[in-house]
Amino acid sequence: YSDRYDRDRYNRNYGNSDVTCCRNERCSSDRMQQCRDSLSRMIDSRSSGYQDSQKCRQIRDDFNCLLWQTSNCQSRNGRDRDNDIFRRAKDFISKNCDSYGRWSENSCYKSTEMQRCERELPNTRGGASYDSCRKFNDFQDCMQDELQRRCTKEDELYQGAYLVDKAQELSWQCGTDQYNERNQYFTDKRDPNEYGQTKPQHLDDDDAMCQSRIEVYSDKCKSTLEDKRQLKNK
Repeated sequence: YSDRYDRDRYNRNYGNSDVTCCRNERCSSDRMQQCRDSLSRMIDSRSSGYQDSQKCRQIRDDFNCLLWQTSNCQSRNGRDRDNDIFRRAKDFISKNCDSYGRWSENSCYKSTEMQRCERELPNTRGGASYDSCRKFNDFQDCMQDELQRRCTKEDELYQGAYLVDKAQELSWQCGTDQYNERNQYFTDKRDPNEYGQTKPQHLDDDDAMCQSRIEVYSDKCKSTLEDKRQLKNK
């Protein structure tokens, strides 16, 4: 992936906002390292006991950036290496920044549509697996659709904390391929047992995997449409 990160490009696409992640995000090792270093400095600072609203905005944006870059661009081993910083950063945000606003107080994340997305959430107790990551990716796809359709870029500041609260470590452990948006379990052929079980036989063929993914989206669309019709008829 590209190692060149143009910060101005992100800011142009977002207007004058200081929010840079994640609508125009792309894989970049420079971008990932910038976000990781900035986030580490913030949460490890000796003066970290007090954070003003602007610093909290930066911390949330760096957190979102690292979460996106890690889940979309890192190998499984790379994602494991970031376990600690995600846990420490999330704890830091909860203790020092939630007083300036949190996703649970934001109407975007409390909407009926977002709650419908949450129906896709897997049980997180077993960690990352083929099934849990498939369900998580469905949930995340649904969430991102709602963010772009109904919410503002300011609302997006809370998406990282929302994902980690809802899905815990699955939010960075369930990697996806940004080019075909598949569960990385399907696409990483270096380690077919990456998530602790063998690939289902009926998904050995690429076309079969594609068809399986389409069927999941089709079923979800049908369910959403039916829910909307029922609400309309009430």
